[in-house]
Amino acid sequence: MNMIFLNPKQIKNLKKLIWGLLMIVSINACSKQKQAVETEAFQAMMKLQDEIRPQMSDINRLTLQLEKLETSVDSSDRQLLGEIDLAIRALEKADQGMMAWINMNSGNKLEILQSEKSHQEIMQYLEEEQQNLQKVNTLMLSSIEQAKKLVQSMPE
Repeated sequence: MNMIFLNPKQIKNLKKLIWGLLMIVSINACSKQKQAVETEAFQAMMKLQDEIRPQMSDINRLTLQLEKLETSVDSSDRQLLGEIDLAIRALEKADQGMMAWINMNSGNKLEILQSEKSHQEIMQYLEEEQQNLQKVNTLMLSSIEQAKKLVQSMPE
């Protein structure tokens, strides 16, 4: 059996190589864990968006109802016309808020963030966008409720 003998300098270089490889493997594993956490947070945010999105059809339906109602109201009833207009604008604002949020966070947003930002910055962004989505949801729910009350208060 042939034995390979290394001189002290070669042993030192071999140790450096092994430590370097261990560091690379360790950093890669840590990076994968961070990406998994980011992916999980992003998916949770998108799940919430999927739950909220159907309200957009309620907004569209109520907007159409109010616009139809607006044309049937006596033009001298300025107060009612003002309430209808306010409700329509609230619905449109909610719809625009949701569309803006979707446009900011659709497609390969997470991949873009991961290529440009640190883990901490990504997690902060996702938290802020989750809060923004909650605000949009609140705006949508309140405008829908306001419009429903107005539609229901009208005689048929």
